Parts: sequence; structure tokens; C-alpha cells
Amino acid sequence: MHFVKIKTKRNYTNDIDMHVDMRQLVDKYQIENVETHTHNNEDEEYGIVYFADNVKADLIAIGIRRKLGIRTLINGGDVSEEVAEHSQRPVLTYHFDGR
Repeated sequence: MHFVKIKTKRNYTNDIDMHVDMRQLVDKYQIENVETHTHNNEDEEYGIVYFADNVKADLIAIGIRRKLGIRTLINGGDVSEEVAEHSQRPVLTYHFDGR
């Protein structure tokens, strides 16, 4: 399994902090056989598709927070919708409460 965080100009975080956060998640849920990665791209959606192509992923899984009301109009659709439109791979989404 590969965990990847796509870095864009809008959501830049340094690699060390990203890897620490991902390792904490892996440790917290005792996930085995996982590799953590960061990838730079102009768009989060295309970065996910490109990364999945590079590692020849069988499936793309994305955790999402549902946008409501005006946020949907301002920000557009979910990243998962864009990924599903541009990828040849199946996309599994999981809705979580990101408070």
C-alpha cells in the first residue's frame, strides 16, 4: 500500500512534517506493508492520478470531507470526483468527519 500526499503551491508543507504525520497515522492504526510518499504537482487531482500511474496502483482510495453550501460553489467538486474523471483506475472514497 502507498500513502501519498500531493503538495501544491496552495497547500505546501515540508516533506519531513508530511512524513511524520503519515507515519503517526500508520502507527496509530497499526497499518502494515505501507510506503509513504510526497509528490509535487500543480493540481492535487492530477498529482494523485500521476502517482497512481507511476506505481501501477490497482485502486485509488481517498478520504473526503463533504463540502456543503457555498463552499461547494466556491471550491468546486470533490478531489475524488476529479480523480475518478481522469483516471483509468477505480476510485474508492470514504467520507469522514474532519473536525
